Amino acid sequence: MNALKFLITIFFWLALVAAIIILIHYRDYHEFYEALLANPGRYWEAVEGLKSYFTYMDGWNRVYSAIIASMLLAMFPINHQWVRARFEKFFLRLHNYSYLTAALGWLIMKAAALALVAIEFALISNIVIALSAEPQLRRKTAEIEPKEYALLLGANKTLHNKSAINLYYLYRIEAAAELYKSGKVRKIILSGDNNNASYNEPLDMKRDLMKRGVPEQDLLLDYAGFRTLDSVVRLKYHFGVDDVIIISQKFHLQRALFLAWFYDIKAAGFIAKGSMTSSMWQREALAKPKTVLDIFVFNMQPKYGKAAPRQPLRLMTPENKTLVISVILLLAITSWFFIQSLKFGGVEKKRKRKGLKTQRTSIW
Repeated sequence: MNALKFLITIFFWLALVAAIIILIHYRDYHEFYEALLANPGRYWEAVEGLKSYFTYMDGWNRVYSAIIASMLLAMFPINHQWVRARFEKFFLRLHNYSYLTAALGWLIMKAAALALVAIEFALISNIVIALSAEPQLRRKTAEIEPKEYALLLGANKTLHNKSAINLYYLYRIEAAAELYKSGKVRKIILSGDNNNASYNEPLDMKRDLMKRGVPEQDLLLDYAGFRTLDSVVRLKYHFGVDDVIIISQKFHLQRALFLAWFYDIKAAGFIAKGSMTSSMWQREALAKPKTVLDIFVFNMQPKYGKAAPRQPLRLMTPENKTLVISVILLLAITSWFFIQSLKFGGVEKKRKRKGLKTQRTSIW
């Protein structure tokens, strides 16, 4: 039985690592599946591409990673205990039926606890980013302090089926034109995706803003704004701008302002019209925790250009030495609790039988 549980444990963690790789490198499982069918060799390309996520990690990222890992490791035993107590009868039934169902129950229990940890991390990331951005958000031009530059974040001009214009795009164009005509900004940086000759977000934005009376000489184009992170980082390290008004919908501005804070850019957000659809809600729910991982764990850089390197983490200073030792101790303690939650013993239930002594049954 223990050997079977051990094998299932190995399989479980290998499957988890594979799932994380797919989610990091691809947008979703459907894209991975289609890529795999089209060219099975691309699986190895995905694994190779994953290395790029660790290229720019420095000492600070390792400290941040240890802190985040400690938080997740501490959350797992708590969720594990809740799942175990909440569904105790169900797991007891599986445990008492056969060895196979007992092992299945163990796997379900751990997977449920892990899923709760992932959901909670996403929820915490969304709350932290939303709250941190709130003081910098502005809905009316009268509330905006005049600045030299605005950054307009790109979007696809039309919907995916090309049947109609994308309202998110239209509202951002209208907001940018309004901001310019009100005299709050003198130049607008148009940052968007231009990954092939037939798709050019910055050029689309330029044409539509010129139709609304914004002079061509006041429009600067950034063709390498493939992601929000690229747009924000390039704003400072390619255009030399560190004081800006960012234009987009509120849910998008929250991420952009959080990134601006991290890269020491003084930014205000001008909210364009447009509420979240269900598909956009799902996208943002994952985009915000990915933003946290991108900057604190992987130190991700734009596809073209990169941020200036940070001051190295020097262990010779007493402050940094204390920080690193504290983080290592925290990681060791939370790892111990995590390992304890993976043991095969733990929850016991008394079963009284007529004429017999109390018996105790373990369900791990």
